[in-house]
Amino acid sequence: MAEQAPVRPCRPPLPLPAAGLSPHHHPTYVVQIRKDQIYRVPPAENAALVEHYVNQENFRRQRHCRFLGFLERLLPVLLPLLLVTATVVAFFAAVNPSTPTFVIKSLAIKNVSRSVTEYDFAVSVSNPSNRIGLAYAGGGRVAACHDGKEIATGETSGFYQTHGKSTDLEVVLRGSNKALKASEKGLRIELVANFSVNPKVGGLELWRRSLAVNCDVKVTELDKNKKVRISSQDCSSKLHS
Repeated sequence: MAEQAPVRPCRPPLPLPAAGLSPHHHPTYVVQIRKDQIYRVPPAENAALVEHYVNQENFRRQRHCRFLGFLERLLPVLLPLLLVTATVVAFFAAVNPSTPTFVIKSLAIKNVSRSVTEYDFAVSVSNPSNRIGLAYAGGGRVAACHDGKEIATGETSGFYQTHGKSTDLEVVLRGSNKALKASEKGLRIELVANFSVNPKVGGLELWRRSLAVNCDVKVTELDKNKKVRISSQDCSSKLHS
C-alpha cells in the first residue's frame, strides 16, 4: 500500500497582498498561534471566599466614612476649643514670672531686754522678670533658726516691685534671749520666709502664688556687742502655684 500523506490542520489561507502595492511597502500578516493550555473557570467553592473578602472591604470603607463624618461634625466645636487652649497656654508662657532672688546684705543681733533678742536682716530682693511686676503681700511669716531650733520670728512687709528691679528690705525678728553656739566653722543661722506674691502685667493682676525662701548664713565674727560679719550665704527661692 502506498503511504498516506500526513493530515495537515486546516488553517485559513493567508491574505494576499493587495494589488498595486509598491515593492517598498511592507504588507501586514496575521499569525495564528496555537494555544497549549486552557484555563478553567474557578470552582464554585471559591465564591464564598471571594464574597468574604468583598464584605470585609465594604465594612472598612463604611467605617472609614463614618469616622470622617464624625470628624466633620466634631471639627466646628473642637477647632475653637483648640485655638482658645493654645492662646491661653501661650499667654501664661509669656507672662510666667521668673523666681525672685534674695541676698542678705547684713545682720545685726541686739538685746532688746534681758529676755528678748532682736535679729535685724538687711535683705535685697531682685525681680528678674522681663515683663512682670510682683506685688508682695504683707503678713508673711519669717523665722530664724539655729542648731535646728527656731530662735526668732517675724512678719514680712508688703511692697510692689517692677520687673528687672531690686528692692532693699529690713526684716526684723524677735525671739527669746538664747545663747548662740559658734563652732570652728563659725556661727550658722538659717532664715526661712514664706511670701504671698501676685504677678501683675500692666493693670492686670494674675493668679496669686506662694514664694518660699531659705537662706543659710554663716557668721565668722560675733563680739561682745553682737556685731556680726557674714562670711558666706546660700539663698534659694521657689514659686508655687
